[in-house]
Amino acid sequence: MLYKLKRHKIFLSAIDGLNTELKKWKLLGSGSYGKAYDMGDGRVCKITTNERETKAAKKLRNSKKNFSYLYKILDVLVLKKGNKFWRGLIITPKYKKLTDNQKAELYELFCFLELTPSFRLSSMKQIKDKIKKAVNDYYVPLKAQVIVNSVIRKRMKIFKRFNILYILRNLKAANLGPEDMHYENILKDEGHYILIDIAC
Repeated sequence: MLYKLKRHKIFLSAIDGLNTELKKWKLLGSGSYGKAYDMGDGRVCKITTNERETKAAKKLRNSKKNFSYLYKILDVLVLKKGNKFWRGLIITPKYKKLTDNQKAELYELFCFLELTPSFRLSSMKQIKDKIKKAVNDYYVPLKAQVIVNSVIRKRMKIFKRFNILYILRNLKAANLGPEDMHYENILKDEGHYILIDIAC
């Protein structure tokens, strides 16, 4: 397969950007640490400068456990300059993006709860308590319990629908953490949702 047979060639593409493969691949998006390319055969190649994400991807790739709510790692390539990490190439299946409405729901939820990469809740009770506190703090002037309860139920439904609890449990079981927990890093895989950005 491409990522097995042409590793050296892919390494060169990370260095000078002149490799034929990169020119054929479609750029899916870019962020603070790198770019993701559609390889055209159902796989995605992410070229990243983030060593923590690359280490986490290697850890997942080598794990014998099945983490259904984290992205599947097909291969990880590490490129060094001397003895220092320079680039990581992470090969994954191509997953389905969320709709604009789904992104809006998650964006609202994450902003409301001020979720950060250190977010580590692992039970529905902890999540409900955090949501309740956030809602109560927000609606203190209103003193309207009906509104508070309605908002809590809405946030809980979003959490459940997007498998956030299962994502957090997978991260905990793999001894990993979310590198960047936001709506662009939640994708759909065969009927459920997964996280695609992790770190050691």
